[in-house]
Amino acid sequence: MTIIDAGTRATFVDSNNTSWIYYLDADTPSVFYVEPLPQLAIQNGQPAFHLTVYQDGGGAFVTATLSLTTALGPAPSEVVDGIVERLATPGVQPTAQAMPYIDVGDGPERNQAYLNLASADGTVSLTANVVPSLSSPETAAFSLTGLSAREVDFLQRYFGGDSTAGTVGVTYELTVMAKMNGVTAHVHFSASAAYEFQRTFAWVH
Repeated sequence: MTIIDAGTRATFVDSNNTSWIYYLDADTPSVFYVEPLPQLAIQNGQPAFHLTVYQDGGGAFVTATLSLTTALGPAPSEVVDGIVERLATPGVQPTAQAMPYIDVGDGPERNQAYLNLASADGTVSLTANVVPSLSSPETAAFSLTGLSAREVDFLQRYFGGDSTAGTVGVTYELTVMAKMNGVTAHVHFSASAAYEFQRTFAWVH
């Protein structure tokens, strides 16, 4: 079983000022793992985001649904190459591998992904959670139903590019096997979005 060395946790900051956390392998120090970051999943070349609005016969708003799928995006080559350069020693060429997430079942440390919506004026505050796939790229499919006109307005503004609308955030809580100071244990950590989603939306009546 793949085990990371939790005591080797380090940070690499890329040219966009995004921080990437990485760890060394507990048994093979020349192998390292970079925590991926959440992003909107891409399906058929488009972000996996669908906002459907329902209206009555007179065109008045009734309700809406939101379907949104996220994925964990791997570290770009700039980050991997930078970490390789940092870790390289004479005769040793470090290599990157995918973070070895494990399924911990339905217990208190169950793997989860959370979607958080919060408008700047405090009138919209929603949180949804799902169990993400552990197969790369660890997709998480969120579905929100019964949305209000106020919530739709917030989503339309945010994904339409209004930087003052509020925030949309995604947090993954996943588990790996880790070793530290001679003790082997499950380490449950969060990977949160460190950059904004690509903002786009589509209306379906």
